[in-house]
Amino acid sequence: MEKLTIIVVMAMLCLNFNVLAQKKDCNIQLVSNCKWGFSGFKTGFASYSKITPSRFAQWRRLVVYNKTLPEMFSIALRALDCDILIAVKDPEKLTTKYCYELNTPPELVDDIFVIMHKHLNYQYPDYVASIEYKNGKNYLVISDKEDGILLQTPKNTTY
Repeated sequence: MEKLTIIVVMAMLCLNFNVLAQKKDCNIQLVSNCKWGFSGFKTGFASYSKITPSRFAQWRRLVVYNKTLPEMFSIALRALDCDILIAVKDPEKLTTKYCYELNTPPELVDDIFVIMHKHLNYQYPDYVASIEYKNGKNYLVISDKEDGILLQTPKNTTY
């Protein structure tokens, strides 16, 4: 009986490793399986973000409620501890709060923040967010993008 148990356990381990190997072959460009959407400010909800299990089998759900675009970009780029530098023509537009929800299938769970960043770039094509390292510190820099050309950071921006 012990040999049978060991063989079954070994077979299950081999199957799990095979499934993990298949996940690495997943093409991030094929994110059409994801269910996602943006909405405006929702009253009655605190400003927060979290990852929870989804209603679908083994999917994950990323929920962001009542956050500004700079805060959303900092979540997507995993730059929560970075200072945010805003170098845009009209910074008042970045103070509007939005909500975002993303449901990802099991094979894309590891890329949940990359997918969120792609959705932000698609939904708000006027802005570009990047992490820059200056003077020994990381900064999240949000700047304008015009006609596909990245505009230079204004001269009065200090790091």
